[in-house]
Amino acid sequence: MKNKLKIKLIAFLILLLLLSLLLTSCNKKDKTLNQIPIDTKSFGQNYVPMYYSNMAKVPSADAHDILLKAYDNWINNTGHMRTQTFTLETDAKIAKITYMFKQTIKIDNEKLFTRKVSIQRSEPFKPNCNEVNKYYFDGKSAKKGHIDGKNIFSDKSGNVFDTKSEPTMQPFNGEGDETPENMMKFYRTILATYNWEDVNNWYNKDDRTVYKDENNHLRFSMVINCSKEKMDTVHKKTKDEFLSYAGIKNISLSMKNNTVFDFIIEEVMEDNTPSYRFLGWRRTEQYEIKKGIMTIPTKQTCLEIFSYNKDDYTINSEDISIQF
Repeated sequence: MKNKLKIKLIAFLILLLLLSLLLTSCNKKDKTLNQIPIDTKSFGQNYVPMYYSNMAKVPSADAHDILLKAYDNWINNTGHMRTQTFTLETDAKIAKITYMFKQTIKIDNEKLFTRKVSIQRSEPFKPNCNEVNKYYFDGKSAKKGHIDGKNIFSDKSGNVFDTKSEPTMQPFNGEGDETPENMMKFYRTILATYNWEDVNNWYNKDDRTVYKDENNHLRFSMVINCSKEKMDTVHKKTKDEFLSYAGIKNISLSMKNNTVFDFIIEEVMEDNTPSYRFLGWRRTEQYEIKKGIMTIPTKQTCLEIFSYNKDDYTINSEDISIQF
């Protein structure tokens, strides 16, 4: 019995070694993995905490109160463009995975347009992918377009998300999460799946200091309490999303750090009343996926940048190509 266990263990270790060599070899050939974008202008280096000591504190301001008002402004706003840049990386050689996407979301009254460019390097756990997805709802009907393949990206461009071709859009009836109602709800109301609105779920609930930067924009961080108890209860939806995305059965998850949201908010006057609206935020998450003796350290960040310029959020003919 002991000999059989030793043989199985040796075989498993050999498999891990082969996978590690395979993944390391593949990753060295793929320049994409070295082109992960960073918005250093707004938030500094990825995973580096925001530095507030050079900013002025705003007396009597409460980060939770301002965040709820900015959120209310956002979900009721009918004209804006939001650009998302998401990156995910694993640190373990045995499970070297990189996934990143850039998505543009335009809300123009009852109209919605999204364009998402995705790149995933995850073999042999998941197939690699390069794809572009577009969705358009004009207030009455929806259209959708999709292309994928190794040759859809520009070889000469320095921007990893630049493509050589775009999908043509065809009429789409809308199914499941992609009905116009669900798409509108998702892109107009979901800041995060964490239970973030309840300040009792913040790790820094007793320090809700707000700062003002050199551009007179308000800045603060929301640190989500990601203890095991919280992840198993109030943040269970987020935990289930992490586990589902991994694509591996019978795994467990443990958060290595509390999740951090860094916000940039501007004060505006609307109907002669002071209000707040988002200019951007950064979400940073670090966790481990475990299966047996295998541990996969994972980190991911998502940047959200807003524009309220009509020229930016207007959905034009260049956004849409329709094929009947």
